Amino acid sequence: MAEPSKGKREWGEWFAPLLSDIRSRRVPQEQQWLLYHDSWRGVRTRSYFKSEMFNHFIPAARKAVEKYVTRGAQMLVPSPEFFEVYPGDEVDDLAGKQAESVLTFHRNLWSRRIKPYPLVRQLLRSYAIYSRAIVKSYVKIERDGDKVNIWPHLRAVDPFNLYVYPETVTDYQEATIVFEDTMMPWDTYQLNVDNGVADAISQSDLTTPEWPTHWVQRLASGTGMTDPSSTTTAKTEGQGTESKKSLVRFVALTDVWIKQGSYWLEFWLVNNVPDTPRVVRTNTRPFARHPFRGAAARDLPGEHYTTGLMDDLEPLQALLNDQVNMTLEGQATLFSPPTIINPDLVTRMSSVVFRPRAKWLGDPAGFKFLEPHDTTKAGYSGIQFTMGLMDSYSGMGPLADGTPTRNMPRSGFAISSLLQMSMSDIQDAARMIEDLVLTPAMSDLHRLTLDFVPAAQIFRIPGTKDFPARRLQKSDINGEWDFKWVGSLQSQDYQVRAQRLVAVLGQVGKMYPVIQEDLIRRGKRINFELLLKRAWRDGLGERGADSIIEDLTPQEQMQIMMERLAQVMAETQINEAKRTGTANAATAPNPLAPKRPKGGGGGGNTSIPASGGDLDRNMSRGMAADPLGNLTGAT
Repeated sequence: MAEPSKGKREWGEWFAPLLSDIRSRRVPQEQQWLLYHDSWRGVRTRSYFKSEMFNHFIPAARKAVEKYVTRGAQMLVPSPEFFEVYPGDEVDDLAGKQAESVLTFHRNLWSRRIKPYPLVRQLLRSYAIYSRAIVKSYVKIERDGDKVNIWPHLRAVDPFNLYVYPETVTDYQEATIVFEDTMMPWDTYQLNVDNGVADAISQSDLTTPEWPTHWVQRLASGTGMTDPSSTTTAKTEGQGTESKKSLVRFVALTDVWIKQGSYWLEFWLVNNVPDTPRVVRTNTRPFARHPFRGAAARDLPGEHYTTGLMDDLEPLQALLNDQVNMTLEGQATLFSPPTIINPDLVTRMSSVVFRPRAKWLGDPAGFKFLEPHDTTKAGYSGIQFTMGLMDSYSGMGPLADGTPTRNMPRSGFAISSLLQMSMSDIQDAARMIEDLVLTPAMSDLHRLTLDFVPAAQIFRIPGTKDFPARRLQKSDINGEWDFKWVGSLQSQDYQVRAQRLVAVLGQVGKMYPVIQEDLIRRGKRINFELLLKRAWRDGLGERGADSIIEDLTPQEQMQIMMERLAQVMAETQINEAKRTGTANAATAPNPLAPKRPKGGGGGGNTSIPASGGDLDRNMSRGMAADPLGNLTGAT
């Protein structure tokens, strides 16, 4: 591997042959992806039956993919609350309260800037067609007059433009080189130059970019459009019309990430300049990882490019088209069968045409109709079988469509289990994208916020009817946090676990008075605060658990100590009176019991022991911070 001390020119000379070879190695895989892309766009990829009359294309593969995408997106983004933020220290009350600020910031970031539902649909569609879903996290610089704001951002990556070397790794982080090709508009590149990100280049030095073959084919497939460079207009330079030169509007840029030991370095290469490629950016800051996150379908050790959903749907799409055209051909042949004509008995053979109210000239004995075998039923049976097989790959079927078949139960555990099994393929894709792409990407966005957003920048989060407007800074969201993308599957799991935990809390609450003394003798206790927070967070998420369970004030703690001490003294006096028999145990005065105020019902300063109800309420209020817990247990 090259040394980091190389200059920009040396880096460019080293990158040029290496990146070109990596692109060439993946051309066969790209041809397969283009075949799947054509099938999704409704373009005929291949056919084995050639009909003279019928050449229909039934987009059943596209229907299966879109059903796959729609249901997967509904699983990953079931509601506006599709993620949770948990503090690294579950017991820390300050971190628990601060988690609400982190949750508010990310909710505003995802709802107003990233738009999760369209992003998830792009990832699932790419996962279905190209067998991989990839995102890239980055920062976006926004200018509002003299004010500069920096925001973390996330976007889906075109699998054609991202290259990984070597091709034997399954995890993107284990690769040696990861780079992305892009056509950056000149205005965007100039904005990066103004922000000090890249070196300045003259627009007149740019040559016409060479658009990759896959890009040109995808633009032409189904739409017939040419590459965007063909819209470049000419601009006159100099006086008169002596010289005209077309200024290029795109910069053919390659974002390269290369691994150096345990960290990554970033480079920008411009490919449409005379001394190609020219390194225009060298990010000397070492990064722990590159900004790409990806999930591959049917991952296999030692193989980066594996099969996906379209590897199964595209051959079935070709088979379905042949079956439809063959069935229609046979149906048309049966409708207008071949006819044998005797030219000696038919004077005008050109009049023998099948049409309503037709008049044929000739002797009826001169006509003979062949009787072909009727294959319509067999043809439609084959069509239904092929479409049913295609539906099975995308999780479609009577159960998933909400129409159970005859004699099947409509509710209960059995139908729920059958529905889960019928949608297992979509659930697998949703779980892969959730665990490998979306959940880690949330941590990447938070890390970018802490690393690149200025400390003085204020995040103004608009309010709603139930949530007031807030103004946050980077210090309000600093800390160690655990992000979890909560789709419909995880949400159901959390709800079930929370219900079980509530049941356990009820049983522990009933058994605690019995086992309390034994736990104290062993030097242990039950942390009810942690149990309550865990049940709250699993059931409702991080929404005010640390605000509901709050610390006691010193006055409240002192009052609880006095009440419990009074109860201990009262019980001691009663036991002593029972032992000596010198006083009535039921009416023995308690000098340390709290006094009833004058003027109220009951009157006087009659001593009243602490009631059991007050004691239970005080114990439940200060269970985790009880200064005299051992004293009560020892009594």
